[in-house]
Amino acid sequence: MFWAWTYPYSFEESLKKTQKLMKKYADDERIYIHREVLNYSREGRPQELITFTARDKITEEREDLIEGLFPEAKGDPSTRPFKFDKPTIFISSRVHPGETPASFVMEGIWNFLTAKHE
Repeated sequence: MFWAWTYPYSFEESLKKTQKLMKKYADDERIYIHREVLNYSREGRPQELITFTARDKITEEREDLIEGLFPEAKGDPSTRPFKFDKPTIFISSRVHPGETPASFVMEGIWNFLTAKHE
């Protein structure tokens, strides 16, 4: 007998969700979104870092490159997201492969943040 405490949320679904958000908000006047690869898993899967915020309080500065991270940047600091003069909230999900519910929670957070409400 087998049982599961949730239905699957594949890595592919996660990447598609990110691509959909990037496309939807690429040229948005209110929302700033930036995707970068933080690093790669042992299996070679990209581990994404998404910066998502309102465009207010944006600065001309970019986040620093950190040695050993951001392999796709290839040392180019202009690939990093802009800095903002406001508090930061860091949300991490799906740290381990078995943490499928975290992917659903992250999708719920995305849906809440992008909903058309005040």
